[in-house]
Amino acid sequence: MPTPSDENTLTIAKRLLRAHQLLELRRPADAEAEFRAVLELDPDNALAFRGLATCARLKDNLHSAREFIGQALRCSPDDAASHFEAGQVFSLLEKHSKAIRHFEWAVERAPENADFLFGLAIAFHRSGGLKDALKAEKLVGRVLALDPSHAPALSYKAAIARRGFHFGEAEKYLQQLGRADPEDTYLQSLLAEQRRREGHIDMALEHHLAALRQDPGNRAELYNYYETYAYQNRLWRAVAGWDGGMLFNPVSQFITTAIVIFLLLLLVTKSPAFIPEMAIQALAWLVYLPLFVFWVGRLWSKWVAPRHRWHFPFTGRAARFLFLDLSGTLGALAFGAYLATGDFVGVTTAVFLMIYGAIAAGFFIMAEEYFIRPLGLILVVIYLCGAINLVMALLGYKPFQPAEIIAATGWILIILGHGLFSELRNRRWWRKRTGQ
Repeated sequence: MPTPSDENTLTIAKRLLRAHQLLELRRPADAEAEFRAVLELDPDNALAFRGLATCARLKDNLHSAREFIGQALRCSPDDAASHFEAGQVFSLLEKHSKAIRHFEWAVERAPENADFLFGLAIAFHRSGGLKDALKAEKLVGRVLALDPSHAPALSYKAAIARRGFHFGEAEKYLQQLGRADPEDTYLQSLLAEQRRREGHIDMALEHHLAALRQDPGNRAELYNYYETYAYQNRLWRAVAGWDGGMLFNPVSQFITTAIVIFLLLLLVTKSPAFIPEMAIQALAWLVYLPLFVFWVGRLWSKWVAPRHRWHFPFTGRAARFLFLDLSGTLGALAFGAYLATGDFVGVTTAVFLMIYGAIAAGFFIMAEEYFIRPLGLILVVIYLCGAINLVMALLGYKPFQPAEIIAATGWILIILGHGLFSELRNRRWWRKRTGQ
C-alpha cells in the first residue's frame, strides 16, 4: 500500500511533467502555476525553482528569473541544467562574464551536451572580444560534431557566413538547417533575405510569411516583410542597388552622400579664381542632381508609395533607416537650396540634418528596444525645425539661425524631460543600472 510520502512524490512528478509540457507549448503562465504547486508540496525543490526561472525569463522578467535560479542553485549547486539556465539569464542581463562562468560549469558537468556547449559559444560571441569570438567558433564546431543537425548552431554558422558575404557557405548551412528543422522561424528569415538578395522577390515574400505564421508577433520580421514588399517597386530596387551590390546598406549610402556634399561645398566655396563661376555652378549641379534624385526616389518609393506602409511596424530598426533616409533627403534638399540661393543657411541646415541623422542612426544601431515615444517626439520636432528653415530659405524669407534652432531644441528637451525620464525609468537597462 503506497504511503503518503509516495503519493506526494508521485504528485510532484506529475506536476513537473505537466509544467514542462506547458513550457514546450510556450505557456509560461500556466507552467508557473504548476511549479508553484510543486513548491507547496516541496519548498526546496530545485527543479521547481529552475522552472520558475525559465518562466520568468520567457516573460522577460529577468530580475525574478535571477532570484529563482539563485534559489535553484542553493538547493542543488551541482545541477548542470540549473547552471545552464543561470547562464541564459545572465546572458540576457548582459553580464557576460557571469554567464560564461555558469555555462562553463554546466559544460564541465555534461561535456557531451550540445545545448550547453552552444550556450557557452553564444556567451563568448556576445562578450565582443576577438579571442572570445574565436572560442565561440571552435565551440560551435564541437556542437556540430556532436549533433550535425543542431538547428541553433547551423543558424549561427549561416548568419556568420552571411555577415562575411560568404553566400555559398551560408546557403550550405541553410540547406542543412532546412533538413534539420524546415519550420524554423530564423531559417525562414535567412532564406527570405537570401532570396531577396538573389532577386527572387516572390520567393522571399513566401519565406517571410512562413516565418510570420510561426511567430505572428515578430515585429522585426514584419518590418522585413514590408521592406521586401517595397523592393518590388522598380525605382526602389534601382535606388537600393546603387552602392556596388550592397543592396540594403543605407548607412554606406548616407556616409557617401555626406562626403559628396562636403566635397561640393569645397568646390563651390574654395575653387581657384581662374575657374569661371559658371563652370563651377554647372559642375556642382551636375554632381548634385543625381544625388537629389537618388534620395528623393529612395524616400518616396520606400516609405510613401507602397500603400501597405500605412500599417508599417515602427520598430527601432525601422526608425533607424527612416531617419537615415530622411536625413539624406532633407540634407540633399537643403544643399540644393544653398546652390540655388547662395544663402549660407542652406548648407548649415544640410550639415545639421546630416550630422543629426548620423547621431540618430547611431542611437538606433545600439538600441534593441522599440521606439521610445518621447524621444521620437523630440526627433520629429527637430526635423520639423530643419524643414521649416529650409522652406523659409527657399521662399526667400529670413530663416532661423542655427543658434535659435538649438535654443528651441533645448526648450523642447526641458518640456519633455519629465515624460522622457518617466519612460526611461521603465526601461530594463535603466532598472539594471540603478538597482530599481
